[in-house]
Amino acid sequence: MDIRDKFVIHENKGSVKPYYVLRYTMDSNDGDYIRDSSSYSEEEWKNQSNFFFLMLAYLSRGYSGKFSHGKDWGSYYGHHLDENKHGLSEEIEVFTDRYDIMCYSDWGSCHSFTNFTLEYYDSEKRKHDVSIPNIDDFFETEEDMVKTIKDACKEYLAEDEVEGEETDTGEEV
Repeated sequence: MDIRDKFVIHENKGSVKPYYVLRYTMDSNDGDYIRDSSSYSEEEWKNQSNFFFLMLAYLSRGYSGKFSHGKDWGSYYGHHLDENKHGLSEEIEVFTDRYDIMCYSDWGSCHSFTNFTLEYYDSEKRKHDVSIPNIDDFFETEEDMVKTIKDACKEYLAEDEVEGEETDTGEEV
C-alpha cells in the first residue's frame, strides 16, 4: 500500500460559508515577485468601503491604463507606490495599511503591485473566478479618476475615525 492513500481529505461538517480570496503579486526588487493573499467572508466583502473597491480596480491595472503617463519608470497604475504619477501615494498607503494588502521580502515592503486576482468560493467549495473591473471604464479624464479616489479615501478615513471614537466613559462607539 502506498502511504499517499493514508492522507485523507476530510469534508467539512456543516455548511461552508461563502468567501472571497484576493491574491496579489508585488515586485520587491527588480523582478523579484512576492505573492500573498487576503480572505474575506461574504459579509466582510459586502461591507467594504467604496474606497476599497476603487483602489482595487485602480491598482489591478498594473502596468497599463488609459491614464498612464508614458514609458518612464513609475508611470503605471500601482507601480512604484511612493512615486505615483497620479498623486495617489497617500491613498495607496492608506489602502495597503488599512486592508493589510502588502507583500514583504528580505528588502522590506515591495514597491509596486503587478497583479491582482479575485476568487469566490461558494457554499459547495466551488471556486469561481471574479473579474475585477477596469477603472478606466468609469472615468472620462484622469482628473475625475484621481478626484473620485481621493474623495473616497477622505470619506473612508472620516468613517473610520467615527467608528474608532471613544465615549466619555472610555468605551469605543
